[in-house]
Amino acid sequence: MPQTVNLRYDSRTRLARPAQFNEMNSALRMRLLTRADLAFADSVRALAGWNQTMEDWERFLATEPDGCFLAEWNGASAGTATTTVYGRELAWIGMVLVHPEFRRRGIGRALLVCVASSSMPLHSAKKSMPALASKTNGH
Repeated sequence: MPQTVNLRYDSRTRLARPAQFNEMNSALRMRLLTRADLAFADSVRALAGWNQTMEDWERFLATEPDGCFLAEWNGASAGTATTTVYGRELAWIGMVLVHPEFRRRGIGRALLVCVASSSMPLHSAKKSMPALASKTNGH
């Protein structure tokens, strides 16, 4: 069974989830992406017309296993996001994709807040995305 990411702030794992997300929609759940999710991830990538390959997904997962996320909506795979951290000053958010059937529900935004609150150096996330800084304030 895939590991569920505890998105309430945990100083050991550096993961956080703003409290308003719990109030916003209990149907939305974030967890770490696993190899078993790669077929879904690649299918949503293809729907978007992006040029990455299955090997790229495998590389994202191998490079940052704690920085690749899957959003689920009522238990169904709905979206993805990946991160790549380059030291303390630079991190890259990539592969933020939401399946067309699940768009307009805040899933993309939730994925961005999730990755900015997790494996990315938080000061980098706040510098590059000031709008998210207020969502992860104090963590």
